[in-house]
Amino acid sequence: MKGKIKFGGIIMLIFFAFAGNGSAHKFYVSLCQINYNRDSAQLQIIMKIFSDDLEKAVWQEEGKMLKLGSKNEREDSDTLLSAYLLRHFHIRIHGEEVPVHYLGKEVSYDVTWCYLESFPDQEFYKLTVENDLLTEVYPGQINLIEVLLNGRKKGLMLNHDRTTGTVNVK
Repeated sequence: MKGKIKFGGIIMLIFFAFAGNGSAHKFYVSLCQINYNRDSAQLQIIMKIFSDDLEKAVWQEEGKMLKLGSKNEREDSDTLLSAYLLRHFHIRIHGEEVPVHYLGKEVSYDVTWCYLESFPDQEFYKLTVENDLLTEVYPGQINLIEVLLNGRKKGLMLNHDRTTGTVNVK
């Protein structure tokens, strides 16, 4: 119970950090929700990331500025963003990596919503997530993961020192 309260408190803190008014932020955090849809045997993945942090990370790796959500956004921003996300975000089931596909993004104020999916080819009760998004740019980066699996919700808090975590709903 104590862990649930702690994780819930962190989520509330992050919510207020993301509810900003477009001003510079002092928190280096991303949110990721992974939902397993049994009917379609699909992992639906939604990430919420500060746009300026994401742009800086892509700039650092690719040397190209995305200019997300502006009239000057690069035409190839989805390609660059997809490549970055898929280098830094991985899912494993029973120790085997499952392919993740980038679907697209939406930019809202200072936040970019990224949409991904995966189609595991087997039933599972344990899911391992590797997420080192932005940790190469911001050593204090925290990547919060919420997994909805078989009607149960589990959370992970990953950072520069711990980029991989496993949830078990058995």
